[in-house]
Amino acid sequence: MGCTDASSPAPPLMAAGPRQGPPESVFQRERRIEVEIELAPADWEQLRFEGRSLAQLEEDPPAPYRYTGFPAQVTVDGVLHRGVQMRKKGFIGSLSTLRPSLRLDFDPERQGLLGGLRRLTLNSDYQDRSHARQCMALDLLAAAGVPASRCAYAHVSVNGRDLGTYSNVEPITGSFLRRHWSDDVGPLYEGTVADFDLESWQDLELESNGATQQAELQQLAAALEASDETVVSELAAIVDLDRFRDFWAMETLLGHWDGYAGNANNYYLFFSPDSQRFELIPWGLDQAFVGQRPFSSDFYDITVYARGHLARRLYDVPEQRALFRQRLGELNAQLWDESALLAQAEAIAALAPDAAPDAMTAHREFLRSHGQALRAALAEPAPEISDPAPAPPVTCPLRWSPLGGSFSTFWESNEGTAELALELDGAPLQSEFFPSAQPDPDPTRATISLAGPLPDGRTVLLLLLLPRALLAPGNYRFHGSETLGVAGAIGADGAFTTLGLFGDGQLSFSRASTSPGAPLRGELQATLYQNTCLGTAGAGGSGSGG
Repeated sequence: MGCTDASSPAPPLMAAGPRQGPPESVFQRERRIEVEIELAPADWEQLRFEGRSLAQLEEDPPAPYRYTGFPAQVTVDGVLHRGVQMRKKGFIGSLSTLRPSLRLDFDPERQGLLGGLRRLTLNSDYQDRSHARQCMALDLLAAAGVPASRCAYAHVSVNGRDLGTYSNVEPITGSFLRRHWSDDVGPLYEGTVADFDLESWQDLELESNGATQQAELQQLAAALEASDETVVSELAAIVDLDRFRDFWAMETLLGHWDGYAGNANNYYLFFSPDSQRFELIPWGLDQAFVGQRPFSSDFYDITVYARGHLARRLYDVPEQRALFRQRLGELNAQLWDESALLAQAEAIAALAPDAAPDAMTAHREFLRSHGQALRAALAEPAPEISDPAPAPPVTCPLRWSPLGGSFSTFWESNEGTAELALELDGAPLQSEFFPSAQPDPDPTRATISLAGPLPDGRTVLLLLLLPRALLAPGNYRFHGSETLGVAGAIGADGAFTTLGLFGDGQLSFSRASTSPGAPLRGELQATLYQNTCLGTAGAGGSGSGG
């Protein structure tokens, strides 16, 4: 097997030059490769706006979503490639119309992209404006012996428009699998908000060719339901527990809350042809080096993520908990070299001139503090995971209702008027709304707030979250989390409870600018997806923080 055994010395964290395996020049870290893409303008416009809608996300179960392939020609470092199929990529949280993440599949009947590589996966780092998290996380995972993609950087343009720096992440394909295992014949699944338990293993998406081996998945799901006395032995028969312990410990060390252990998300599951057991492969690491899940009141401790069912069952077994904490401490001592990590961050900042200074400052602070904080926490007794108390029964079902109206205010102002029509708890809301438009803590974003008082002293708050680049006259569709609405209620104590999301419509500005005091006039038409009753907000519902 190509992976480093957990007992073997780890490869150097900052190995000079590329990692082993072709095509070396695409994954060199001392420069950005140049990727120039040309396709029909109408195809580009369609591609930019593809992606799951909120309505599709609310389906139970969510229907599979496939992005459309568009013909393109792509020049990589001066070499022209024709017959390329170009697709958008990303889930709801990373969708963007301005800088979409891209997958480029090169024509197998034509010249390959160096060394036989047939695909480039270009991530726009929509949720990581430092451009540092993915590559640095993948370096650390590889140093720990976890099968991890190579990662470098690309400077991307489409039809002559400069889109800036993208993370160039090695895709999980047959060539990747053959570098880490003796063959790629085992079934490969992608996990996107999907776990292994009896209720949700069917949500795993088969990626490899051939028939799914559902018997193995069912065995894994059944093993998770075993008694405390037999769960480890039953899991060990179907999962490489040593490999999983390394994977789990590294997700925790990296502060990667949006991976398998922290969120049952962003991973691949491969049935190894060598061990005849499942192993996990990391993916989508733009939320590494963060720590606690943003805007969440769920249990968090720096020493463990255990929302993934497999991690939780093992953590609840004292012997397995001790082994996990021991391995986490070993990897922290071995890999968290503050000086080396900070030097790597500086090299990335020099390589990516569009890295946001505030995001890079936050990243550096995490690198400086996390290793020491983790060592101190591991010296304390292991925490018991406290599950949130079950919410009281909510008496209203999920509702989809129209939301629309107009507003007029000024940039960086709390003055203006608004006329809105919306329903909450299935009835029209009678309230006068007052708008404001303010910069977001993220300087690339803006927030338009529409607040309306209620007779009981609470306030209904509608938040329009959008890129500052869209504060200009025009019509803009709601799209993923790039342009999104949040409906909530503020109680007398100031606590905010999320009532639902709104989108799947259009936001229009007749006047808009980010000049101080500039008039901002707009209209919105959307659908509100209310999943917490206004009547129970603050007394249960989804809880403070959303």
